[in-house]
Amino acid sequence: MTTPSVSAWQWHSHSHSKSPSKSKPTNKWPADVLTVFAVFAIAPTHVFSATIQNEPPAEKVEKITVTGTRLKTANQQSASPITTLDSAAIAYSGKTSIQEIVMELGALAGSQGNDEVSNGENYLNLRNLGSNRTLTLVDGQRFVSGTDNGVSGVDTSAIPLAMIDRVEVFTGGASAIYGADAVTGVVNFILKDNFEGLAFDGRYGDAFEGDFSEQLYAITAGNNFADERGNITASYTYGRQPVVLATARAQASTDIYENINNPNGDTPRFVLATGVNESFFSNGGSVIDPFGVFSSSFNGDGSPFEHGTNVGGFGGTSEIGGDGAPNYILFTNGIRPANERHIVTFKARFDVTDAFKPYIDIHYSDVSTQTLTQQSLSVGNQLARDNAFLPSSVLAAAGAQDPIYFNRWDLDSGYSDLTADKRTYRILLGAKGEFSEYLRYDLTANIGQSKRTGRVRNNRLYDRYAAAIDAVDDGTGHIVCRSNLDPASFQNLSGDFLATSFDSSLGGVTFTPGQNSGCLPFNPLIRDSSVNQAAIDWIWQPTSNRQKTTQTVISGYLAGDTATFMTLPGGAVNVIVGAEYREEEMATRFDQLTSGDNSLAYFSGNDLAGEFDVTEAFAEVSLPLFKNAGSLMHSLILDAAYRASDYSTIGDTQTWKLGTIWQPIENLSVRGTVSSAVRAPNIAELFTPQISITTSLADDPCHIDNINLGSPTRAANCAIGLSALGIEPATFKPLLGTVFPGLRGGSPDLKEEVAKTKTVGFIWQPTAIDGLMLSVDHFDITLTDAVITPRQNAIFNACYDSATLDNPFCALIGRDSTTGLANYVELQALNVARVETSGVELAANYRFVTSHGSAFKLALNATYLDELKLQKSELPVLTDDKGLFNTDTGGSSPEWVSNLNINWQYDNWDANYRFNYHSSTLRPGLVNEQRATANEITDSPTVKAFINHDVQLGYFYNNSTRITVGIRNLTNEYPDKAQASLAGSSGRQSYAGRRFYLGLSWQLDEFLGD
Repeated sequence: MTTPSVSAWQWHSHSHSKSPSKSKPTNKWPADVLTVFAVFAIAPTHVFSATIQNEPPAEKVEKITVTGTRLKTANQQSASPITTLDSAAIAYSGKTSIQEIVMELGALAGSQGNDEVSNGENYLNLRNLGSNRTLTLVDGQRFVSGTDNGVSGVDTSAIPLAMIDRVEVFTGGASAIYGADAVTGVVNFILKDNFEGLAFDGRYGDAFEGDFSEQLYAITAGNNFADERGNITASYTYGRQPVVLATARAQASTDIYENINNPNGDTPRFVLATGVNESFFSNGGSVIDPFGVFSSSFNGDGSPFEHGTNVGGFGGTSEIGGDGAPNYILFTNGIRPANERHIVTFKARFDVTDAFKPYIDIHYSDVSTQTLTQQSLSVGNQLARDNAFLPSSVLAAAGAQDPIYFNRWDLDSGYSDLTADKRTYRILLGAKGEFSEYLRYDLTANIGQSKRTGRVRNNRLYDRYAAAIDAVDDGTGHIVCRSNLDPASFQNLSGDFLATSFDSSLGGVTFTPGQNSGCLPFNPLIRDSSVNQAAIDWIWQPTSNRQKTTQTVISGYLAGDTATFMTLPGGAVNVIVGAEYREEEMATRFDQLTSGDNSLAYFSGNDLAGEFDVTEAFAEVSLPLFKNAGSLMHSLILDAAYRASDYSTIGDTQTWKLGTIWQPIENLSVRGTVSSAVRAPNIAELFTPQISITTSLADDPCHIDNINLGSPTRAANCAIGLSALGIEPATFKPLLGTVFPGLRGGSPDLKEEVAKTKTVGFIWQPTAIDGLMLSVDHFDITLTDAVITPRQNAIFNACYDSATLDNPFCALIGRDSTTGLANYVELQALNVARVETSGVELAANYRFVTSHGSAFKLALNATYLDELKLQKSELPVLTDDKGLFNTDTGGSSPEWVSNLNINWQYDNWDANYRFNYHSSTLRPGLVNEQRATANEITDSPTVKAFINHDVQLGYFYNNSTRITVGIRNLTNEYPDKAQASLAGSSGRQSYAGRRFYLGLSWQLDEFLGD
């Protein structure tokens, strides 16, 4: 139940009217001021933004459009829960990223972006069911996606923050109304319309410790003309934030913690510790033979590698003490991506007649991002025995026939510098009008395109690296590449365990072996040496890839009511019928260095091309069955929606929704919906070719510590499989993180996902407390045939958890015949997943005016997650993802998310306090059976709760300028101590610490005159 909202400061919104001066508090609040507002679990950040005014006359009730439907009715309610966040709430947040703002809503808690695992592109994730199941709209229309790696979704970085009038989150039956991708719901960004005047909004902020600066500036100009029959509005937004390295904060670098075996006993099994070294890599550059092929290991300079106390950890090779490299050296990278935005928005309309009102919306954005990630590395690279860089002590220790391997972390190559430039445009042409008071139409043509160019500044080329490390003495005391002397020798080289697609038998690709090849010898056993710089410049080269996504949507509908010829006891029936045609096309092209099965670069991929089209017909109806019909029968409305679709890829689908709104008394509304939603597989899921990958097994199901954590048949199956290889099952303890090759791709045989969604709730505005609103809503979603590419662990688990080893999953994996270690897996998108999630959303809102004229607005909102269960393979085994820090379908899934917003206004001053809370979550790896004994497994089983306090003070000057100052994260909270690059993203809490910002908003109502 919502109406178009007006900002607390009318000039700030500029929406739907010429802007008067700021409204001042009065001692009278209209009794229904909240009834027309976002009473369905209103976002806690949503301040009560309706201006203080007298109640309008009751004689005529204007028909309005209710959020979540295209119908216009006199009723201002929706059967589905709706959360509204308006422009005032955005301003009070003090943030420059709309992604960070909407992530505070409980329904969007699983969204990720702007953290150390983000590439700078931000996508929404409703109900933690995946961004590909969340439909993001702008002004109720689809917006072209432009995501990395082909995952469908709208990058919210391209949406102009200053132009947003409100954000509406609609769940329950959205697929029947808006189409595919709305399985979990819709997030609709509604931009300011009918803007008049000239406005400037600017904001600059930084952390008190520095390094986290951000800025956003926007200028908007609009003018009505032809007696306000027409309007032209244009806006330009510029935003910028620089990249931040982990070294900017000790919590993300020198003070990171690792989960290791308890060195002081068996209980708990693991502890979190800092000061851990990684014995795979020495601080000097390399470890010779970390796999124990011969008895002794060495540092790169030939000195014996001194081991400390092995404590498991990453790859099972973490140590306390010893010569290993400190984990903070190897695993620190960027903790915030850089982002620079240029966004231009143009909107125009002209009412030629009541029946013909053409309009146009044009969007253009250029968003550039930069991400600094871990350097390239080598695992298990072999050196020839006559290598000129090989220390004599290593040769002396090695047997005559033993191979000699090394590991290397390429710290001297610099961070992997990943940049992307994405240019997006959308042109929306439309015409709408009213044939009569009871019949209207709307026709639109929506054309969008996104072009993304990704670059890696320093991408290691495998063929050059292999040739450069194969260095020999040329007989005169000079060290040269062997392939310079003997070009044929290159075809006998091999890459390391990570270079799974490199095939030296094909010859050099980026160079021609021989005397003039340009190859320079590279000593992999040292680090930070100037003697290697020339070779580094030759080996690490820039590479690029390009992606183009195009979307075309033609849609229209006819809407009206039956007032002229038929009414029900509650009023006229409202009906809408329409049709839509949509085409989607996407192509990704990698350059010759990074594409194909013989990928030559450390960062690589395969080309992708695909397209589909869909033709749809849809209808909605609202039936007001009765009104004022007696005791407990104030009103009853039934809603229904239906959509039939014909896809070029999967054929016909159908989706529907039924909803009801019952008011037993005027101030109490009971509502509910039941719906069937569908999602068609996207282009990447359908058309991604099988590509070679390098992967690892997080935790082998046949490890002796894991054989009792699966099905009753796991232990027996592991025993049979390992024994067949000559491996003793009772002592099998493979290293964590062992690297091996595999295949990954999509499937053209996928079908649609189907979701059953139910919501039920109520809204109560007690007459005894004027200005108070309470709401409670329960949601329940069951998703079947969900498209998922099972992770390697799920495939291995499914193999051994089946009744016997004679199952399709065992055919997708491989093990080394001598060690038993996993050495192959095949991953493919499948319709195998099942997701079950349910929970409750609660909201309480209260506003009042004191006798001194101060206006207070309070909003409390909470979301309780009752369950989030996933079936990740064809085995009917549900894993419990409720309360996990990282889930398979998104980010964090805390049990509780709650928000409190308190706003105060008096005369020219206003102040705002915001509190956001996410309950603690279980650390990655602790699932299902381990929950009950988590404290016995690790000394710190949970990631600490997210607690955030923000304050803002504003002053309105000279009726046109608002100056703000604010502090975010008032209590200087930092992420959980173990949430650095070793353990995934830091989650909601930034590494910035306490932050400040300054804002300036200025507006001139009529800069062009009448």
